[in-house]
Amino acid sequence: MKSKHRLGVVLAELIGGIVIFGLTLPGTVQGATFPEKGRPITVIMPSPAGGSSDTSTRLLLPLLEKELGTPVQIINKPGAGLQLGTTEIVRSRPDGYTLGYVVLPTVVTTYLDPNRQAIFSRKSFELLALLDNDPGIIAVKGNSPFKTLKDVIDAAKANPGKIRTTTSGIMSDDHIAAMETERVAGVKFSIVHFDGAVPGRNAVLGGHVEVYYGNVADVFALTGAGEIR
Repeated sequence: MKSKHRLGVVLAELIGGIVIFGLTLPGTVQGATFPEKGRPITVIMPSPAGGSSDTSTRLLLPLLEKELGTPVQIINKPGAGLQLGTTEIVRSRPDGYTLGYVVLPTVVTTYLDPNRQAIFSRKSFELLALLDNDPGIIAVKGNSPFKTLKDVIDAAKANPGKIRTTTSGIMSDDHIAAMETERVAGVKFSIVHFDGAVPGRNAVLGGHVEVYYGNVADVFALTGAGEIR
């Protein structure tokens, strides 16, 4: 089972020293109190609204607002397999009022791929907290003829390149898991990349893709209703 380690809440480089349930930001201009009361803090979310990353971060917001004494808001910036929003995090002003959310291993595989031409690297972020650890899953629509992973693999062997699988982006953990399934099982999928987990999940629900590679939190409620299994 794969696992998505979401390094929740990262800051653009040079902020340094902020505590996540924090009190002050060392080295702020002229020793000013951080944060200024009433001045909002923005969290840049590189995933679409409604996904597990977005939802888990929104659950944290009331706690941050209570602890910091100032409004905290999320701005969703999906696109390019999380690269668009991650780039905006890096380009943000390093004043402590812009936080960001990144996903492992996606943020690493993005800057390690020279074709992606990422402007960021490991040194571009100040890591603050591990927000959640969401186990990865392989799922299908509730009425799918596939009952087990063996069924999926057998179908892929019989129909090379025909069984469609989702990912939340190129070289995301879902993409890596799908490729590893191909390697270990000796099969070939038709891998379809989406910008985030929600569009891929919806494609499975709509019958446009046969197999969902994603995480528990993105489909948990739908399993209880029998829409996903």
